[in-house]
Amino acid sequence: MRFRPPIWLIIMLIVGFGLMATGGYEFYQYERFQGKVERTTGRIEQLKHGSGRRSHSKVTYHYTDRAGMDHTGQSQVAPKAWWRLKKGATIPIKYLPEAPEISRLDLEEQTDWEWQQAVIPMGIGAFLVGVGLRAGYRVRQVEEKSTPKMPYMR
Repeated sequence: MRFRPPIWLIIMLIVGFGLMATGGYEFYQYERFQGKVERTTGRIEQLKHGSGRRSHSKVTYHYTDRAGMDHTGQSQVAPKAWWRLKKGATIPIKYLPEAPEISRLDLEEQTDWEWQQAVIPMGIGAFLVGVGLRAGYRVRQVEEKSTPKMPYMR
């Protein structure tokens, strides 16, 4: 008899792998900004603060790179930094020299927070995948033990 995993197990594994991939991508971006970056000053164009426990605060800003090209960026803001930002104020920006359209806020509070935003989903995803694989193994064991053996089966 073929093993059929329960739907909750499949969903758990998909969510776990999705969180791991998201966290991995965020960590990759975090690492890129730990290397060689250009720094400039931008102007805050818009502030968005979501309501609720899991809300994300975002800032939209405008900056000019070293070549004189204008760019607009958007970043999530660390909770510690959110309340001191004002629309129209200047804000330090860092961007990648090889891709000036990719930028981040260059605030002291931002670095640790960005790292946590990358690692926490990876950890939760790995936990879900581990629990899902273990639960799937147990479901399979129980299913195999409860399946009656036919006389022609060995």
